[in-house]
Amino acid sequence: MTFFKTALLATSAFAAFTGVALAADPILPPPAAMPVYEAPLPAGNAWEGAYLGIYGGAGFVDDEIIADDAETFYGLGVTAGFNFALTDSVIAGVEVQAGYYDWNDDFEDVNGFESYALGRLGLAVTDAVLVYGVAGVGYVENVDGVYAFGGGVEVALTESLSLKGEVLRVHGWDDGFGIAGEDPFRETRATVGLNFRF
Repeated sequence: MTFFKTALLATSAFAAFTGVALAADPILPPPAAMPVYEAPLPAGNAWEGAYLGIYGGAGFVDDEIIADDAETFYGLGVTAGFNFALTDSVIAGVEVQAGYYDWNDDFEDVNGFESYALGRLGLAVTDAVLVYGVAGVGYVENVDGVYAFGGGVEVALTESLSLKGEVLRVHGWDDGFGIAGEDPFRETRATVGLNFRF
């Protein structure tokens, strides 16, 4: 009988001790939340930001100014600009171009400096292709002030480097080459360039 009482008391004591031990266990914190995946920026925003570039090309002046055929020229220059996204794929921007042009033969005396301040508005048709239009004003040496309009296509080669082709139509505000009585200055120029975005 004593054995059973002893066993019963031992069992009760073990149960009471176990309950106290369980009650004293610390409350563990909940597991850490999994990181939330963030989608990348829309493709069009890859064109945002500042850029610098170089360009080269050729063009011709309308034959209304020249007695013979249209006079051709070539030139090299640099560009600087800034793009910003209006929507996921609509890109606006401003650009300045400055370069040197060289006429062949007849107009060697008007070789010189040219510059343009242009506004740009484009559409990112794919992740790597931007189609855009431009318009603005400029200066061509030996010509009164000019205005320009046109368009182009820019293709991303890497994350920061792009290749562009552009055609500009340039008209003089006044008489051609500053000569009274001449028709207004008009030229068409086509250029190819590289832009570096940063």
